[in-house]
Amino acid sequence: MPISVALRRLSRLACLTALAAGCYWSVRLAWADHLFRRDTETTVALAVELAPGNAEYHARLAALHQDAGRDAAAIEFELRAAAKANPRMSSAWMQLGLRAETTGDVAQAEVELVRAAQADHTYATLWTLANFYFRRNDPDRFWPVARRALRIGDVTAHDPAPLFRLFWKLSQNPATVLERAIPDVGAVQARYLAFLVRENLAQVAEPVTQRVVAYGSERDLDAVLDYCDRLIAAGDAEHAIHAWNALCWRTLHSYTARRN
Repeated sequence: MPISVALRRLSRLACLTALAAGCYWSVRLAWADHLFRRDTETTVALAVELAPGNAEYHARLAALHQDAGRDAAAIEFELRAAAKANPRMSSAWMQLGLRAETTGDVAQAEVELVRAAQADHTYATLWTLANFYFRRNDPDRFWPVARRALRIGDVTAHDPAPLFRLFWKLSQNPATVLERAIPDVGAVQARYLAFLVRENLAQVAEPVTQRVVAYGSERDLDAVLDYCDRLIAAGDAEHAIHAWNALCWRTLHSYTARRN
């Protein structure tokens, strides 16, 4: 047989083998997805066997194990498999960290929660890590993480009030909270001012109003107006006038004459 013919046959055989393998894996993964969507402990476990590299399957199986009251080792095994399959799955790292804290392994809990924050720079992961440091009464680590959390994305996408409450539980010094935790972002400063007014802490909020005026957008200034109303209602006209004058200064200095 000529070498050229043999090579062509080998090439066809290789193509057919690759095609068969592709079909096999397509069918296997489709079946795994079907089993996963049935969402029972048994079917998701079968899906994991068919697609062991799928982090979502492992994470869901861990949750189903927990709902079924399985032992902690089985749940942790699936969570670690999920984190290994997708190191950026912060939810798996967070669950591992919280489970470690529950069992008293504080050092391991911190490692896992820090991994979660490194994998996913979102408010939820940083909020969870800040909570951990708060529970450990570790202000030196708490304040920087809390400040990072407040700098994340659109402050209207989450409610920062629970974090603000942790600030005041950790320190009743308004200057400490403002300097160590509240970033110079107008929207964050405005939300913090609204929190102080709502919590009847308007008497310590004047430095915050100054920052809202300095850093805030037009929509952030409503918080200053609410602050003025609260001061007037409390009979503190002097501080209300200070805040109002600051608003007037901001309005005048941001005024741009219209041109025809």
